[in-house]
Amino acid sequence: MPINSLGTLGKCAQGAIEPRDNQQEHLSEMKERVASGEMYRSVSGDVAHVCIDGRRCGASDSPNDFGVCSAGATISLMVADDLTIKRFFFDKTTTTNQALRATIEHLQKNDKMTGGHTDSSADAEKSGCGANDNMAVIYGVMTKCADKIRTIVEGSGLTVDDETHNQIIANARQRVDFSPSTELFASLRESGPVYTLLGDHNEVVMVINKRAGTTLDRRALADEYGDQYGAFNVDVWAFESSARAIAENPKDRQEIKAKVVALAYYNIAAVLALCGPSIEIVTVD
Repeated sequence: MPINSLGTLGKCAQGAIEPRDNQQEHLSEMKERVASGEMYRSVSGDVAHVCIDGRRCGASDSPNDFGVCSAGATISLMVADDLTIKRFFFDKTTTTNQALRATIEHLQKNDKMTGGHTDSSADAEKSGCGANDNMAVIYGVMTKCADKIRTIVEGSGLTVDDETHNQIIANARQRVDFSPSTELFASLRESGPVYTLLGDHNEVVMVINKRAGTTLDRRALADEYGDQYGAFNVDVWAFESSARAIAENPKDRQEIKAKVVALAYYNIAAVLALCGPSIEIVTVD
């Protein structure tokens, strides 16, 4: 296995994205080079606002090729709140889209970047972001594969206590209503620039990046291997600052810790929902 490997996703994975026969030639080399951190570059900001999607954007000024990453971008911050204290869910009738709008408003009021994306195959029913379009599935994966997710998250270096784990899984189980993904994308589009990612998914690895202040340079990766190789990149180092940005009490250690774990759980669950069992998880330390 490559250096810093946490193994493969295994039987909990239920998606279709995984290495194909025509990606085997450079697969091991590519994973090892990504895991070594050589393709990681300094990035400004410390709050997630770009998706982990490994595809690139056609626009030359796109932050989606280079920015702080979490599954679904700003959507994942709304999810982290939903899975913990529900600051932006004002009562039981609050929809996920209303909570997203409240999250965006709060972040922008505090000068934090927000973001999201579509893709070239999006239509009236799909936003083009897998972490958005499959939110209900991802919540289901969290409840069905809770132990697997906890093992991966703890293997990445985060501590998960029973209380936090049980709170997140209970809240995931209770969430049965989800706003249409196109509505969530519309809220992101209204709040600022969003970008269109091109082509098919060619991700062959999931990377948990713990190197503070950095992110995967997708353009550098494409320059080396072309668009036939990609990576799901999770900037876990930014989860604490992202959690503080949406916290009801930024000095409350338990609240911050719970939101960090919630972000990690959602990212792992998103990859499990989208990818096949042979996708490997590596860390950049």
